[in-house]
Amino acid sequence: MPVRLRLPIAIVAALVVAEAAVLLMRPRGLVEPLDVASRAYFSAAQIEKAEAYRTGQLWLFGARMVIVLLILLNSRQNLRQYRFAGILTKIQPR
Repeated sequence: MPVRLRLPIAIVAALVVAEAAVLLMRPRGLVEPLDVASRAYFSAAQIEKAEAYRTGQLWLFGARMVIVLLILLNSRQNLRQYRFAGILTKIQPR
């Protein structure tokens, strides 16, 4: 197996295993959710606190996604430079 195919094959295998686990572990019978107002169980202060927490978590998630995207773009650029350097060493006489 070529070295450059190892990572994509591993990723696809992990996705297949994860999807199989989802299918095997899902609940068999459908559970109907009850329509209940949140104010019946929580005070107004608790609901406001939960909404503030959710907003902060969304900001953290967005920042994390930006960082991951930048890392992926940087690694792609580094891989391109590495391949280009390999081609140059083959072309240039020593």
